Amino acid sequence: MSHRILPLAVALVAFTTMPLPAQVVRDVPLQYPTIQAAIDASNGNDVVRVAPGVYAENLDFKGKAIVVRSARGPRATVVDGRRLDWVVTFRSNEGRGSVLEGFTIRNGAGGILCSLASPTIVGNRIVRNRQTLSDGVGIRAIGAPWIERNVIAENDTFDNLSRGAGLYCLGNAVLTGNVFHRNRVGAGDGSAIYCAGGAIVATNCTIAGHPSGAGATAVRIVGNQSSVRFTNTLFWDNAAGTLVRASGWQASASFDRCLVPGGRARVASDNLAFIQWGAGNLDTDPLVVDVTAGDYHLTAPSPCINAGDPNAPMLAPLDLDGNPRSAYGSVDIGADEVFPHLYLADDPQRGKTLPIRMIGFPGAAVTWAAASGELTPPLPIPGLLGVLVLDPATIRPVSLGVAPASGVVRLALPVPAQFPVSVTPTQALIGKRLSNGVSVALH
Repeated sequence: MSHRILPLAVALVAFTTMPLPAQVVRDVPLQYPTIQAAIDASNGNDVVRVAPGVYAENLDFKGKAIVVRSARGPRATVVDGRRLDWVVTFRSNEGRGSVLEGFTIRNGAGGILCSLASPTIVGNRIVRNRQTLSDGVGIRAIGAPWIERNVIAENDTFDNLSRGAGLYCLGNAVLTGNVFHRNRVGAGDGSAIYCAGGAIVATNCTIAGHPSGAGATAVRIVGNQSSVRFTNTLFWDNAAGTLVRASGWQASASFDRCLVPGGRARVASDNLAFIQWGAGNLDTDPLVVDVTAGDYHLTAPSPCINAGDPNAPMLAPLDLDGNPRSAYGSVDIGADEVFPHLYLADDPQRGKTLPIRMIGFPGAAVTWAAASGELTPPLPIPGLLGVLVLDPATIRPVSLGVAPASGVVRLALPVPAQFPVSVTPTQALIGKRLSNGVSVALH
């Protein structure tokens, strides 16, 4: 090594071993009145932690490599855009270190905008956003975002010119473990996903419930060499006609270990595009929990169980509900992995019945419980799998018998019209496993 190179090498070693900035956790609303105020105060590597509630805001990450995360999950923590603008914006060259996690993103003139940005968007519900004459309403992505374990549903463009009500993408996005449900564009073209250029990897997604229209497609791929690679993806309950269409020189769609009702006949290509129809694709009823209610969790006899590819590209370690992706043998097809767990099938509303679902193996005894508080940290219980998250001094258990052949146990919980503002932690014991905890929030 020359004497001129040595000082540079020493400087590079010193730089690469410098510690990251100390992480600061900024609590909303305990320390900051709004989420945006906490973002503005943050530096790189900080975490903005948001308590349950409804926040009427339009957020801008302003290029910061920070994590903005809800404390109790998306059904308990809502960012409402008031139809004023995009609810969340990334437009300052944000990278994967800019993370949005665990919110309901609703009622915006667009849900999430990624403009020349590549953030991480994980574990959110991006729902009921509206915009006219706009490509992309749930998410508009010009860049290469990582989009994982989100529900992107009921976003609407209101017109016949816009494309991609769920997701409009110009770039190389990763979609892993997401549900696209009942998004709508007026003409129906690419109502779930519109790929306008670049390469999308779509692994373990569920694309369901999209309406029909003239030339309707759930997924549209256009532009020279544009592509979407589908692996372990479930298509169901979409309108009759072409599900996926690719157009343009060497544009393509590929399918491996997917469930596509109607099979190869439901996908099409034109203008020198092509389709790659790989191995292990299914054409059958996936046997999901409740199509009418938009609940696409798998039941115990589903043919999707263990029918996926464990070596799929960009396979996330967790499923839509945060359960292990490959807990029993191989992986399943779709966003859900069959695993004993608890979830809410709708948002809690006063004066209505809250549908609560537990999924377990047929014959497993099931008990649901609520409590006044949570344990921090959670407590392992001898003889049981999982950990207890409920405060044992305030637990109120309800025995629900045993799981039927479907594996699905349903609890209809009446919510009084005058129920106070509250966040109630709940959990289930399914067989010998303590489930995940779920917060029931009434704002």
